[in-house]
Amino acid sequence: KHVRTIATFDDPDAARFNDVQALHDGSVYAGTIAANPGSGGLYRVGTDLSIRSLFKGTDVSNGMAVFDEGRSLLWTCSTSKRIVLFDRDPKTGELTSGTDLYQATPDEGTPDGLTRDIEGRIWSARWDGACVALHASDGRVLDRLPVPTDRVTSVCYGGTDLATLYITTSEGPIYESQTNTFGIEEPRSGLGL
Repeated sequence: KHVRTIATFDDPDAARFNDVQALHDGSVYAGTIAANPGSGGLYRVGTDLSIRSLFKGTDVSNGMAVFDEGRSLLWTCSTSKRIVLFDRDPKTGELTSGTDLYQATPDEGTPDGLTRDIEGRIWSARWDGACVALHASDGRVLDRLPVPTDRVTSVCYGGTDLATLYITTSEGPIYESQTNTFGIEEPRSGLGL
């Protein structure tokens, strides 16, 4: 197979991209790892392959989910151990009114990748926390799903009926769990098509 460049990205503030969230129009939100303290942020990559900065101010931009018919975005700032809720314009993708939905305590690990289920709950991987935290839609922790490795990086629902929660880790193993609920079908990126 052949690998080709479809877009170039040159921002001295970014060391690399990290988590990405596809949007219903085919564009994506792409978070970055900072090249300098606080210089990471969130970008929107359009289907025309334009790349636009939405905001900066983190070292590690992480897990995201768009919901409420495109009017809301969950975004994880691993640097400050927060899950932030933004209002979102579904037509333009612009973000406003970022408010903290959840602030992790020092002993529970760092929020990393996340996903939502059909009940509106949030499943948040915990780096150095050996678990996936289950949050209510208002941010409260409802439960923790233990994972037999410390650095849990992300989660997503899959399988033919979206009933299986898949869990990735930095150490290599990928785990699965049946959670008595179902995931939401995610949009696919239209970049490079």
